[in-house]
Amino acid sequence: MTSSAASSSSSCKIKILLVGSVQGDEELQVLYKKLISLNGSKAGPFDVCFGVGSFRCPSSKDTTAISKFPIPLYVQQLSSDDTSTITTTAIDDQGIETIDSVKNLHVFKGTKDRSLNVFQIHLQGHDHPLYVGSCPPHVRAVEDTNSSSAATTTIQQCDLLLSSDWPQGMEDVLQVDTEPLSYDVAQVALQCRPRYHVTPSTLYYHASPPYYLPNSDHVGRFLALPPVLSASNKPTKTTKFIHALGLEPLSSNPPPTTAPSTLPCPFMSSDSDNTRQQQQQKQQQQSLPNFARQGTNENNGGGYSFFAQSTNNKRSRKNGDGTNDNSQPSLEPPDDPNISTLFLYGLHKDVTGELQSTRSPKLLQVFAKYNCSAVRHPPNTNTTTYCFLEFPSQKQAMECLLDLQGRITIDGVDLTLKWAAPRQHQQQQNKRQRVDKTTTATRHYVTQEEAKDSNTLFFNPPKKETTNDRKKESDEKTPVGPTTTTSTDREQPSLEEGFAESLRAYLEKTLEDALNEGVGEDEERITAETEPALKVDVRVKETYGFLEFASHAAATMALAALTKSTDGGLIQPEPDGAPPPPAKLVGTNLRWAKGGPPPSTKKGSRDEVLEALGLKRQIFPADNRTDCWFCLASPSCETHLITGVYDEWYTAMPKGPVHPGHILLVPVTHTRQGAWNLNDEWVTLVEKLQQHAASAYDMDLFVFERSMETKGGYHTHVQCVPVPRDSITQLQTTMMAHAKASGFDLRVIQSDLGVNTMLSKDDSYFYAEIRTRSQNYRFFYRHDAEDQHAASVPLQFAREVLAAVLKNPKLAHWKACVVDKEQETELAANFRESFNATA
Repeated sequence: MTSSAASSSSSCKIKILLVGSVQGDEELQVLYKKLISLNGSKAGPFDVCFGVGSFRCPSSKDTTAISKFPIPLYVQQLSSDDTSTITTTAIDDQGIETIDSVKNLHVFKGTKDRSLNVFQIHLQGHDHPLYVGSCPPHVRAVEDTNSSSAATTTIQQCDLLLSSDWPQGMEDVLQVDTEPLSYDVAQVALQCRPRYHVTPSTLYYHASPPYYLPNSDHVGRFLALPPVLSASNKPTKTTKFIHALGLEPLSSNPPPTTAPSTLPCPFMSSDSDNTRQQQQQKQQQQSLPNFARQGTNENNGGGYSFFAQSTNNKRSRKNGDGTNDNSQPSLEPPDDPNISTLFLYGLHKDVTGELQSTRSPKLLQVFAKYNCSAVRHPPNTNTTTYCFLEFPSQKQAMECLLDLQGRITIDGVDLTLKWAAPRQHQQQQNKRQRVDKTTTATRHYVTQEEAKDSNTLFFNPPKKETTNDRKKESDEKTPVGPTTTTSTDREQPSLEEGFAESLRAYLEKTLEDALNEGVGEDEERITAETEPALKVDVRVKETYGFLEFASHAAATMALAALTKSTDGGLIQPEPDGAPPPPAKLVGTNLRWAKGGPPPSTKKGSRDEVLEALGLKRQIFPADNRTDCWFCLASPSCETHLITGVYDEWYTAMPKGPVHPGHILLVPVTHTRQGAWNLNDEWVTLVEKLQQHAASAYDMDLFVFERSMETKGGYHTHVQCVPVPRDSITQLQTTMMAHAKASGFDLRVIQSDLGVNTMLSKDDSYFYAEIRTRSQNYRFFYRHDAEDQHAASVPLQFAREVLAAVLKNPKLAHWKACVVDKEQETELAANFRESFNATA
């Protein structure tokens, strides 16, 4: 592209609207009217709108339904009370879905591996496309293991990045810690270097100052947009849910953008930021005055506790409220070249409390143009009378102080600026060091959350009692005066011979017993010798050691059982769900150790869970279906698989059956409500299928239903699979262990109550039943949609359990078991004939 062409192209900006989540029909109408209003205003017309968070899909049954938006609207997630009202065209090759029932409405579809997807958005009247990155929920960053840099350049740079969660690090910039934070989103932001990163916010509108992006010619900005308000709520500056901007797309090669108030990159380590700052400082040295040149700070310290007094004005006057009032603040630099922090006081005069609040980003936004890198308030308080402004160098702090002449008015509040004092600076540094040492001494253990990638536990044996311990105990019983004890009263012993091996064997037995719960001693048990997922290895040092588990899930299970805490502790004499330990192991300190597999072999928790079952993740191409597979009137319904049609239900062979007697029970009418909320005809069919499994195959029946929304919509169906009679106990223990490792609480139903008594109309759940000749075993998990941390049930959960029990990994995914149409037709015909003969 020639320079003239580039100039011509860059003069035509794309006018963009950004909007927060839309949670109801009333809010949808508000947004619709707002888009029409803005598009017809002096600021319009606009080219496109992008929505973050969940978006309420217009209902075609509503008389006030929206049939067309005034400009193209791209959203990440659609929600609707009735998915049958959402009609779509085929997804294009980029993964953008167009909604037929509402013109100009498009949906960014997620990738199967939950990675970032970058879309090219071509807009009418513009020659150059926008690059828009969309992060699916729980996005996983693609790591470049061949690069030591945190930021990889292998992903297309983006004009916009949309994500459901905030990037980790932004909470420090905006001083807000209530929003969901994601390390992976931060890594994605480093990789695609967006000019604007947009996320939903729970309550308030947030906008960051511009910040530095590595390996990029432009700065980054972060926006968090609250949900669209209903008509009765008038938006304010803090609840603004829509934002307008104009962008020259990166594809047009716009000139580099800079900002005088650029903050350090919030997603990179301080070491990386310091290196960049030091390079900038070296380039600026020659332009500094002598006093500032010698005061350049390349290793900026932490917080400060007071402000400097001028040597010529040691006695300061007091205001009526007790604050210092030096009529002319000292503008001379401090003697200490390490001080690059200014003291700002007078915040108590702010009647609104916004400037005082430690959570408010207001002050950082005001001082960002002077390169202020952080605002520090006194700890353990929500509002303060003063704070500290930290700068990358003394020169930049000096420029701020000189420019303001020590005075600034913010929102009508007069504030004073001074240098932090050298003496108080040293005291504060010493205090911080003491706090750090105390924190290290009192909390030197790693929590489960901090060790989520670790398969390793640290252990050391119980401490031996010494003479001082016994003397102390005696003195406590008969006090005769003060007793002095030393820090060595309890000595840390060396590991006794055989201690580590005894601990390792005990942990393996704990895992074996958990997996074989309910299996008699005379029955075949799963052991560490036959199941690698149960194996534990040990590494021994002089006074401590490390235990290596096959997976993080296995280590968590053992730790929770023996110490009664997933963060670890002392081995208890009566553990939960485990046999009592040998006496010499009681009191052993068992904790998490940082670490885990090297980057090249690092696996996600899903892979670890499958590995514990002896399975591997199976990857298959995404389905291109646009309608419901299970609706009899649907073009994609494969009628050759149907084995029987009844009053309100029909039976069919599934695609990729586990067994020739594997049958689906499906309601004739499309519904996403679970079977337990419908009529009970399906229960009668289950009983007939159990009789058939017993007579035709001499087998019991495993019944399960995963009543949860899926990517392509959901039509209720219950699956019934014949299983060997001698596998029931193993099926039960494997299913419970798999559920625990997958993060959801599958409960055994002890009562005779129906599941419908435990459910509300729209609840999501997983239900399973093992039907034997003598007894029915029932299991249930209700998914709480309002709990953002509640685990969902993996889509192939029940099949993975069957694959592990039947020792056939292929059964874990239905696509691995698909046969051709001729064989499917034959299987369905054989079952129909066999079932009718026993009915």
